[in-house]
Amino acid sequence: MQQQLLIYISDLARALAVSEASIRSHLQRRHWPVSIPTPLRLGRRWAWRKQDVEEWLAILAGKPIKKEATSILGRPPKAKQIASRQSLRQQG
Repeated sequence: MQQQLLIYISDLARALAVSEASIRSHLQRRHWPVSIPTPLRLGRRWAWRKQDVEEWLAILAGKPIKKEATSILGRPPKAKQIASRQSLRQQG
């Protein structure tokens, strides 16, 4: 019998003992690899390689993963906006 190589939201929720809504929330906020393993996008569905999930869990069990502040959503902080404007004025 062939082993399943991909898992989907419902499978990941069961594996992590959380709700499907929680997984969807992490997906929407892009909280990976801190809260959930890094997903793949297959058409309109999110999926994970089973091997990647197992490796992520092993890393999580061994040591904490540091959360990176790399949000691409929303506008940059005010200080960064001002610095960007000033650098543009100096160049032109």
